[in-house]
Amino acid sequence: MKMEKRGRAAVVVLGDLGRSPRMQYHALSFARQACFEVDIVAYAGTEPHAAVLEHPSIHLHLMRQPIPPGLPRFLYLLALPFKTIIQFAILLWFICVKIPSPDFFLVQNPPSVPTLIAVRWACWIRKSAFLIDWHNFGYTLLGLTLGKLHPLVKVYYWCEKRYGKMADGCLCVTKAMQHELAQNWGIKATVVYDRSPEFFHPTQLKEKHELFCRLNKDIANPLGIHDCCSDGDIDQGMEIVSVTEDGTSLVTRTDGAGASYSRAPDCVAWNKQGMITTPERVEYTLFTNRVVARDNQGHEDDESISLNENRPALIVSSTSWTPDEDFSILLEAAIMYDRRVAAILNEFDSISEESLWKDFTKGKQFSFPRLLFIITGII
Repeated sequence: MKMEKRGRAAVVVLGDLGRSPRMQYHALSFARQACFEVDIVAYAGTEPHAAVLEHPSIHLHLMRQPIPPGLPRFLYLLALPFKTIIQFAILLWFICVKIPSPDFFLVQNPPSVPTLIAVRWACWIRKSAFLIDWHNFGYTLLGLTLGKLHPLVKVYYWCEKRYGKMADGCLCVTKAMQHELAQNWGIKATVVYDRSPEFFHPTQLKEKHELFCRLNKDIANPLGIHDCCSDGDIDQGMEIVSVTEDGTSLVTRTDGAGASYSRAPDCVAWNKQGMITTPERVEYTLFTNRVVARDNQGHEDDESISLNENRPALIVSSTSWTPDEDFSILLEAAIMYDRRVAAILNEFDSISEESLWKDFTKGKQFSFPRLLFIITGII
């Protein structure tokens, strides 16, 4: 049966839309490149990207979680059937009644139940195509909570496979998943790799400095005794130059921990017009320095931001800390790097860590950077 073209797409995410960047990018692509009107049905939570919120052809239809997350295991098992039924009813209402009929529904999987069932029903009712974007397998994630042999996991697997094979088209994130779907599920999927939209760009130096200023208290919080963040000699904080009653300049410094002290300014500088300038404010972070100066007429003359030469390499990663995400690979690689560099630099256990960090912060050049890991996610 030939379906009528309506110039409309529906994106369904039975989860926090703000934490589903791939589905946001799909919606933007449909709106920008295909000129579709796009309806997104998802749970409210983290705010989506501004590009999604501001696009006139993208319409958000946000649902509320029927049961709050974080329940104890026994309550979770009792609430699971009721949660699924409530989710199914609410989702069916949104995609069958609240939004206009689309040319196709694109649904994120997982979760598979009740999402795939509800969207398949809506496609029958509204005569729309049924597309699935496979991010993972829902039954394996449920098995991490209930155990692989739990009856609910087997039911979930049956539903996911049955309704997954009913799709008119499938996308997936890796060739490994494409192979698994084809070999063991009989589903033909097209690999669509994540591709950053245009609002991802190299960070400007000013943006870096502002970010590190905001994060300074968290980064400099001395969880350890001597490391690249908590060593007492590392310049982190701010210096403000003021003039006392007798006309002399005085520097007040506030470090990353909030302590402050005063001293005379280190130097003055010359601007492009040959006028003497004195740094009025110097902001220090682990990675950057920012100097703001005024000329002898009181005008703000220069703003200079520079990267610290001995700054550590910054590695940022997110994780859900679940068994299916083997984060130990990164942690083991960090240990291997530490041992290899220590051997190359002759940094043996007999050498004081405090001495090493003092040399490091005083400008001694090393062939390999220190590493600072920032890991996001709830443990």
